Parts: sequence; C-alpha cells; structure tokens
Amino acid sequence: MKKRREDGFAARQFGISTDKPVAADYDGDGRTGIAVFRGGVRYLLRSTEGFTGIQFGRNGDKPISSAFVP
Repeated sequence: MKKRREDGFAARQFGISTDKPVAADYDGDGRTGIAVFRGGVRYLLRSTEGFTGIQFGRNGDKPISSAFVP
C-alpha cells in the first residue's frame, strides 16, 4: 500500500484492479473507511481499527453502494 500526501490531500493505493470499491463507515467513527470487495470478501482499511477481511457473500456477487442515514 502506498500513501501520498500533498497540500492536505491524502491518497492510498488499496486492492487490485478487479476489486470493487465499497467505502463506508465500518467502525462507527463517522469517517468513511477504505474498503474493496473481491470474491465474496470485503477487505477493510478502517480508520481506527486497521486492516481486516470479512467474508460476506459469494464469488460473483456484486456489492451495492452504502447509504448514509443520519
């Protein structure tokens, strides 16, 4: 994983080209965490709790976007 910071903007390379982005607030801190979906597994880079992988779904499933509900 690469991290680059310029003028207040940070970018991270996370996952591989065939992953589907599924960013959401996975740890409940009010900030969107970096996450990708690959073959039934969500790989999360949570803002406070670090990296984890969670089996959720099956190979061939398509993730849907999260909805923010205040």
